[in-house]
Formats: sequence, structure tokens, C-alpha cells
Amino acid sequence: MTRRGRLRNPVPALVVALLLVGLLSPAVSAQGNANVCVDVKGKQQVQKGTATCTADDTSRAMAKGEDSTATATNQSVARVKGTGSNAVADSNSSATVTGDGSSAYATDGEGNTASVTGDGSTAYAVFGDGNTATVNGDGSVADAGSGDSNTATVTGDASYAQATGGTGNTAIITGDDSSAES
Repeated sequence: MTRRGRLRNPVPALVVALLLVGLLSPAVSAQGNANVCVDVKGKQQVQKGTATCTADDTSRAMAKGEDSTATATNQSVARVKGTGSNAVADSNSSATVTGDGSSAYATDGEGNTASVTGDGSTAYAVFGDGNTATVNGDGSVADAGSGDSNTATVTGDASYAQATGGTGNTAIITGDDSSAES
């Protein structure tokens, strides 16, 4: 007598399920984790391949991607996901990059935020407090700083937004091959 609804040997079904989600494939696992670095509060948790990261005892830095770097100090967070990219944050700030050949700098001030999603782009939130620089696009630059509470935002490719030299300046670009200064 056999029980209905019960697999006789669940191992083949489990192997197929694991292969489908990529957990059993050595090539996928090795490739996905080949260049990874995680440093939490000054203790390097993971360091594989060419990704590098550094955090002091109050910060977190994570880099994933060939030749990528994340550096965070003084209660900050720096994150990178991409090849040849860089994120630097200090003084209670945040720098995040998702893309290849891009950089985000949230430095030289308190509470700055720099974020890039795209390839070959740069976000600077520097030289002041509470500045925000955001890029969503390729080959673009957002520069907010040399003052406090400045915001520069680019949504598009090959564009430039600059909000500097004062307090509360805003420069917003939506579109390609454009520029704005405030």
C-alpha cells in the first residue's frame, strides 16, 4: 500500500529546485561572490577578490564588484555594487553606488547623502552639512555642496546639475544632455 500525495524520493525534486534558484551551481555561486568586501564597525567580515572596503568602529562599508571600493568613517555608510566603482562617506553621511565606473562622495560635512544609479556617473555631496546629490543615469554628474542643505539631482544621461555656494540651493535635471546650476 502506498500513500497518495507523498513523493517517494524527495531528493531529485530538491536538487531541481536548488538548480533553478542557482544555489547548487558552483559557477553561479563563485561568480556572484568573486569580488565582495564587507566591513562592519572596523571588523572585516568578508574580503574576496579585488573589491575592497574600510570602515571605522562606528561605520559600515560594503563593496561588490571587480575593483570596487567602499570607505566609511564617523557613523557613516558606504555601499558599492558595480565594477570599478567607488563610494566614500564620512561624518554621519551616506554614499551609495549601483553601476559600473561610478563614484559617490559624501564627505567634508555632516549628514550628506550621495547616490548614483548608473554607469560612469558621479555624485558629490561635499563641503557643507545636509547636502544631497543624486544621479539616475549614465555619464552624469550631480554636485551639491560648498554650503548647507543644497540639493542636486540628475535623472538622465550625459547631464550635469550643480547646487553650490550657499544655503538651500536646488538644481534638478530631468532629461539627457542637459545642465542646471543654482
